[in-house]
Amino acid sequence: MHLSTHNWMRAEPLEVTLKRIKKFGYESIEISGEPEQYKTKETRALLKEHGIRCWGSVTLMLGERNLAAKNQGQRERSVQYV
Repeated sequence: MHLSTHNWMRAEPLEVTLKRIKKFGYESIEISGEPEQYKTKETRALLKEHGIRCWGSVTLMLGERNLAAKNQGQRERSVQYV
């Protein structure tokens, strides 16, 4: 069985999350936030150091992006982002 998790519920450095999830047997992580938040080379090195794979990213529901918003303009901007 493959175990994966995300880091969007805890406001902590990525390295802290990676150490914890490795200890609990997780194999991969969905990294939250905007791509600009992370330095690619440093993030890749941390993932490799802890033996965790990047399984995806969770960026859609941040700020004003919401595919289920009542406001049509907000939905359209969300679709454009995707």
